[in-house]
Amino acid sequence: MHSNHNSMAAFCFHLSIEKFLKAIWIKNNQSNTPPRIHNLIYLHDGAKLNLEDESKDFLKIINTWNQEGRYQEYINKLHKAISKEFLENRMNDLINLKKCLQEKVQ
Repeated sequence: MHSNHNSMAAFCFHLSIEKFLKAIWIKNNQSNTPPRIHNLIYLHDGAKLNLEDESKDFLKIINTWNQEGRYQEYINKLHKAISKEFLENRMNDLINLKKCLQEKVQ
């Protein structure tokens, strides 16, 4: 897979986790809506989640995959850093985090 495709896949993972966190925010904060931000840690805290430290650390990593509004130099670094092997090695972590958040939405 080409490095641009790898970083786009990582960006899409970021978006999906962001949407789950915003859904949980809405579920746990019926009086307000989530802000239009992309910081997963802020959304985690605002959603009143209490994920384990390992999951929160992983959210910090996923945060770096957000490309919106980033400088081109950052995006170029991201393209180089996210290899097919990197994504394959993190796939189980991503699937487990998604399942955990999905359960909290229901």
